[in-house]
Amino acid sequence: YVADHGGDVSELVPMGVPPSEEFAEEELEDDDMGEDVDDVEEMMLDEAFMLSADELVNEFGWRANVGATQLEARLLSELHKIESENVRDMLEADRQVPRLIKELDQAIGNLDSMDRMLRFYSMELESMDDDVRKIQTENENLKTEEANQQRLLIELDTILKTITISEKELQVLRNESLETADGIERVERVAASLKRMLGAPAGGGELEARSEKIKKYEFYSANFSTRVYDYLKVMFQFKIDGSGSDKARVVRRGIRLINGPEQVHKMMIKYAGLTLWLKEAKPSADKELQALYIQCMNQLYTNQARDLVESCRPVFSRYRHDANSGAPNPVAEFAFATTSGSQVSGTTGPSARRLSLDGLSGAAHQALASSKKTDSGGAGSPGPGGAAPASDMQPTEAFSIALGNLVGHVVSEQNFISDLFHYVPPAHTRAARRGPAGRKGSADDGEDDHGESEGPQAKLGENVTFYNWVTYKIRPIENWEVPRPKLDSADVVSQTVHFGSVKEVKSMLDLLFGNLATQVDTLVEMGTRFDPSQAVGMLVPISRALDMCKGSDQGFLINVLERSKDRLEAMFQRYVSEQARAIEATKFVTKKRGGALPFARVFPKFIAHIESLVGDTGYSARAIADSAYSRVSRLIFDTLETLLREADRNAQRNADDKDAQKEQLNAHVLLLENLFVLTAGLKAYKTRGCKPYFVPTLETYLDHANAIQRKVTRAYLKDVLQRPMGKLIGFFDTVDRCLAAKKDPLATSNLGKSQLKKVLQAHSSSNMRENIKQLSKRVDKHFINESRLQPVIWQTISDDMLSNYQRIVTLLARAYKSTNLSLDFTQTDLKRWLSER
Repeated sequence: YVADHGGDVSELVPMGVPPSEEFAEEELEDDDMGEDVDDVEEMMLDEAFMLSADELVNEFGWRANVGATQLEARLLSELHKIESENVRDMLEADRQVPRLIKELDQAIGNLDSMDRMLRFYSMELESMDDDVRKIQTENENLKTEEANQQRLLIELDTILKTITISEKELQVLRNESLETADGIERVERVAASLKRMLGAPAGGGELEARSEKIKKYEFYSANFSTRVYDYLKVMFQFKIDGSGSDKARVVRRGIRLINGPEQVHKMMIKYAGLTLWLKEAKPSADKELQALYIQCMNQLYTNQARDLVESCRPVFSRYRHDANSGAPNPVAEFAFATTSGSQVSGTTGPSARRLSLDGLSGAAHQALASSKKTDSGGAGSPGPGGAAPASDMQPTEAFSIALGNLVGHVVSEQNFISDLFHYVPPAHTRAARRGPAGRKGSADDGEDDHGESEGPQAKLGENVTFYNWVTYKIRPIENWEVPRPKLDSADVVSQTVHFGSVKEVKSMLDLLFGNLATQVDTLVEMGTRFDPSQAVGMLVPISRALDMCKGSDQGFLINVLERSKDRLEAMFQRYVSEQARAIEATKFVTKKRGGALPFARVFPKFIAHIESLVGDTGYSARAIADSAYSRVSRLIFDTLETLLREADRNAQRNADDKDAQKEQLNAHVLLLENLFVLTAGLKAYKTRGCKPYFVPTLETYLDHANAIQRKVTRAYLKDVLQRPMGKLIGFFDTVDRCLAAKKDPLATSNLGKSQLKKVLQAHSSSNMRENIKQLSKRVDKHFINESRLQPVIWQTISDDMLSNYQRIVTLLARAYKSTNLSLDFTQTDLKRWLSER
């Protein structure tokens, strides 16, 4: 039915046929489905069965018109055919069974033979495996024995090297030259081997043989130490004495510098390895060598420092003034108060007061100066091999050169002593070894003779030993002129430790530069003796040196510099206070005109002088100088303003007193003269010598002075115009006020036509011309002490008179036009009269 209607019956299964595995699995998977699904499946099976039966009937050719008997007969025939075929197959199968059994027996026999062979082979393999294991065990034992023998040979070789050194090498310690760098290197290499043998730990056996070797090497070590000490002692004395020659002295602008120690350092540093040997092998000899070096270098520094100070003396005497000579005091050009050298220093004479670099007394210095005069032809002559100092050099410049030379040698000497006698802190050594050369050396070094693999950095946890010095080729840090930073154990710059240098180095510096503070004090005393203002200029090189040493291990030098800095600051503050007292003590005499006061002339020169000493620096000297300017300028301006206020107040209290009015006028003249001189000096300095950084400060002083000057000028004009135009100006001032009050001046009794006519007649052209002539003479008389101010004041008076003329003409036109009254002179006449002076 399905086929007739175009359906697919290939998947249908006839009823009674067991389901395939696939359908069984599907049935197991679908057992959990609902009852509706089961009913649908049964219906589908029934339909499939019906379709299969229909196909079977069709195959047998059954038709609806064929009888059932025929169909049954045909079905039975088919059944017999199928049964006969099954019987045939079974008979054929029975005939093949015996042959199959025979073949199976043969296969079983073959398997038994193979089993016997496999058991035999297994036994053989097990025997071979035992032999191989035995061979491997014997081989491993042989390897272990060989390795032990190699270690034993290495240990024996190490022991032999430890207790043995050839006689040829020992002779190097005795005979090799110490003059050349190659000879010193060979000696150090053999000495390092000797040091290693002496420091090697004792072994468990052959103690007697080792003891004999050690005694022998100790003998050689002692002899070598004696040789090194004797040689270095002679070399130190010879090199230091030879470097003190005047032929090699350096002269800078006539000042003879200390330069002998630089040559000593360059020649002696090659013996740094030998000094380290002495430090370890014979400490007492090392201490004696250090003492000898300090003694010889102290003498060298003392001699050359004396020459250094003596060459500065002519510069320091630049401002020296002899009161009996009649010449002007050069310090008075820029100082409000001057003090002679004898007053500054008390009752002691110059020779007795002269400080010394080496502790010589004043009498000894006097004898020394006499001998110098005899040898060189005068005190001002330059020393041997030197040139006379520049005549325009400031004492501050000479002090800066001398201090820089001293400071440089203190820094260099501390670093050199640390390198030569091996007082370099481990942190500095590690920092130096981290440089490119140090890293290269570390890479080239392999394991040491004891088999240790740690590099040289691991060896530098403490002070360097002689063996490490030679083995790892450690060299002095050098670069002595640069201060070295204070480093803590982590190699970080330390800000807490005041003295970064080693205690022994500080002790040697105390012996070598114990009088450094006295030397600097001598320079300060000589430089400020005739001009104390030089103190602020000396602060600049002091601050520069302190800035260079900031954060370094130069604790000894920092102490000396800080002490000198405090002294210079106090000295300059005293100097400024003395200048302030001089300004305050200025006497103002207003009964007569005495010209410009000293402080008006001095203040611009005072600023110029201090600026030439300080300059544009960021050190404390800049702030101290600015503070001094502020104090002095404030005092000067306060003094001028106080004079103006007191004069005006006195004139107001005594309005009818002619003397009081005259004193007021004199005060105005005095103030104008002083302000003119002050502003002229400040302007001159601004245009000719002032540096750009100081212009804003200078302009504040000019603005302040100009403000006071305008105020005084107005007061002075009011006084001097009282005679020529006083009544005229006063009359029209009243008219102006009347008009401002919206009143008619003609209706006022004191401003009427008759009053106007009297005023105009009193100021006729002839009278005005004569008054102007008298005014001109009066102005010339007022400013006779400052002729440069006369044209300035007259121009101001002319401008003011012309301005009043215009105002009067305007008021006449407004208030008195109906009267037909006017001035008897024109503006052109007034200008001509003013220009005729």
